[in-house]
Parts: sequence; C-alpha cells; structure tokens
Amino acid sequence: MLENTEETVHRVVRIRNPGAAPPRLRVRRTAPDEVELTYDSERKLCAVARGIARGVAKQFEQPLETRDRSCMLRGDPACVITFRVRATAVLARS
Repeated sequence: MLENTEETVHRVVRIRNPGAAPPRLRVRRTAPDEVELTYDSERKLCAVARGIARGVAKQFEQPLETRDRSCMLRGDPACVITFRVRATAVLARS
C-alpha cells in the first residue's frame, strides 16, 4: 500500500484539486518485509502516515514495527520511517 500511495492516490488528488498539496512520499523497499518511507510536508503530519500504516496493518492482522530514522518534528529536513511486518507463526488448521 505504501509503495503505491504517491503514484495512485496523491497523483489523483493533485489532478482533481490543482491547489492541493498532499505530502511528498518516497518509498523504497529495503527487504521483502520492510519499506522505508521518506515523508516531506510543510504540515509535518508524519504521525498521520504512521497511523494510516498501523491501521492498515491492523485491519489485515499483520503486526507492524515502525522506526523513525529522522523526523521533521526534531528539526530534520524530512521524516524517514521504516515499516517492517513482523514474522508471525502460522498455525496449521485442521
């Protein structure tokens, strides 16, 4: 989901609302179970990005770890957040 937000959702928002300024997102897959999100917005609502990712993970019952590598709220030029799906034991059902 994170990998496609900028290309799909934000692109449509910008087309339909020429004055809209959704955050700029760059996503890089760093492992099969991990992505790194670079978030840049004057509004500094990186907590919203974290919350959306956690909510989606919860909906799909996927335990998610997040780690802030940098944050605009601490004075960094952008927020860099790592999201990793934690491994879970799969139980065989009879």
